[in-house]
Amino acid sequence: MRVLVSGGEFEARQAVAKAARAAGAEVAEAAGTAEALRLMESATRRGAAFAVALDLDGTLSRRAAEVFAEGHAPVAEVRDPAGALDALAGAAAGERSGSGMSG
Repeated sequence: MRVLVSGGEFEARQAVAKAARAAGAEVAEAAGTAEALRLMESATRRGAAFAVALDLDGTLSRRAAEVFAEGHAPVAEVRDPAGALDALAGAAAGERSGSGMSG
Protein backbone atom coordinates (compact mmCIF):
# COMPACT_ATOMS: atom_id res chain seq x y z
CA MET A 1 0.00 0.00 0.00
CA ARG A 2 1.34 3.43 -0.99
CA VAL A 3 0.80 6.17 1.59
CA LEU A 4 1.50 9.91 1.65
CA VAL A 5 2.25 11.61 4.98
CA SER A 6 1.80 15.37 4.88
CA GLY A 7 2.01 18.44 7.07
CA GLY A 8 2.48 18.86 10.78
CA GLU A 9 5.70 19.27 12.68
CA PHE A 10 8.74 17.31 11.51
CA GLU A 11 8.82 15.01 14.56
CA ALA A 12 5.12 14.18 14.31
CA ARG A 13 5.39 13.52 10.57
CA GLN A 14 8.37 11.23 11.18
CA ALA A 15 6.52 9.29 13.89
CA VAL A 16 3.49 8.77 11.64
CA ALA A 17 5.70 7.76 8.70
CA LYS A 18 7.59 5.30 10.91
CA ALA A 19 4.33 3.72 12.10
CA ALA A 20 3.07 3.44 8.52
CA ARG A 21 6.32 1.81 7.39
CA ALA A 22 6.18 -0.61 10.34
CA ALA A 23 2.68 -1.56 9.16
CA GLY A 24 4.13 -2.44 5.75
CA ALA A 25 3.25 0.71 3.82
CA GLU A 26 5.44 2.33 1.20
CA VAL A 27 5.63 5.92 2.46
CA ALA A 28 6.22 9.25 0.74
CA GLU A 29 6.54 12.36 2.90
CA ALA A 30 5.66 15.96 2.12
CA ALA A 31 6.50 18.81 4.48
CA GLY A 32 3.82 21.08 3.08
CA THR A 33 0.53 21.07 1.24
CA ALA A 34 1.91 22.25 -2.12
CA GLU A 35 4.46 19.43 -2.16
CA ALA A 36 1.78 16.91 -1.14
CA LEU A 37 -0.55 18.06 -3.92
CA ARG A 38 2.27 17.71 -6.48
CA LEU A 39 3.05 14.20 -5.26
CA MET A 40 -0.64 13.21 -5.37
CA GLU A 41 -1.05 14.58 -8.90
CA SER A 42 2.13 12.92 -10.14
CA ALA A 43 1.27 9.55 -8.60
CA THR A 44 -2.25 9.62 -10.02
CA ARG A 45 -0.97 10.58 -13.48
CA ARG A 46 1.44 7.61 -13.39
CA GLY A 47 -1.37 5.25 -12.37
CA ALA A 48 0.19 4.69 -8.96
CA ALA A 49 -2.13 6.73 -6.75
CA PHE A 50 -1.67 6.64 -3.00
CA ALA A 51 -4.07 4.38 -1.10
CA VAL A 52 -4.47 7.16 1.45
CA ALA A 53 -2.89 10.49 2.33
CA LEU A 54 -2.35 11.04 6.05
CA ASP A 55 -2.82 14.75 6.82
CA LEU A 56 -1.33 15.91 10.11
CA ASP A 57 -2.50 19.52 10.08
CA GLY A 58 -5.86 19.43 8.28
CA THR A 59 -4.67 21.53 5.35
CA LEU A 60 -4.32 18.81 2.72
CA SER A 61 -7.86 17.53 3.10
CA ARG A 62 -9.27 20.99 2.33
CA ARG A 63 -6.89 21.77 -0.52
CA ALA A 64 -7.21 18.38 -2.24
CA ALA A 65 -10.98 18.84 -2.44
CA GLU A 66 -10.44 22.27 -4.04
CA VAL A 67 -7.69 21.25 -6.46
CA PHE A 68 -8.90 17.85 -7.63
CA ALA A 69 -12.47 17.71 -8.89
CA GLU A 70 -12.40 13.94 -8.39
CA GLY A 71 -10.05 11.02 -8.44
CA HIS A 72 -7.60 12.00 -5.73
CA ALA A 73 -6.37 9.72 -2.99
CA PRO A 74 -8.58 9.72 0.07
CA VAL A 75 -7.25 12.02 2.77
CA ALA A 76 -7.44 11.08 6.44
CA GLU A 77 -6.72 13.69 9.09
CA VAL A 78 -4.54 12.10 11.77
CA ARG A 79 -2.77 13.47 14.83
CA ASP A 80 -0.51 10.63 15.89
CA PRO A 81 0.78 7.17 14.94
CA ALA A 82 -2.30 5.46 16.42
CA GLY A 83 -4.56 7.56 14.21
CA ALA A 84 -2.36 6.72 11.24
CA LEU A 85 -2.70 3.00 11.90
CA ASP A 86 -6.49 3.36 12.11
CA ALA A 87 -6.51 5.20 8.76
CA LEU A 88 -4.28 2.54 7.19
CA ALA A 89 -6.60 -0.20 8.42
CA GLY A 90 -9.54 1.65 6.89
CA ALA A 91 -7.70 2.10 3.60
CA ALA A 92 -6.72 -1.57 3.53
CA ALA A 93 -10.32 -2.60 4.17
CA GLY A 94 -11.44 -0.30 1.36
CA GLU A 95 -8.89 -1.81 -1.02
CA ARG A 96 -10.11 -5.31 -0.18
CA SER A 97 -13.76 -4.37 -0.70
CA GLY A 98 -13.02 -2.19 -3.72
CA SER A 99 -14.82 0.77 -2.19
CA GLY A 100 -11.95 2.92 -0.92
CA MET A 101 -12.33 5.72 1.58
CA SER A 102 -14.23 8.89 0.85
CA GLY A 103 -12.05 11.68 -0.39
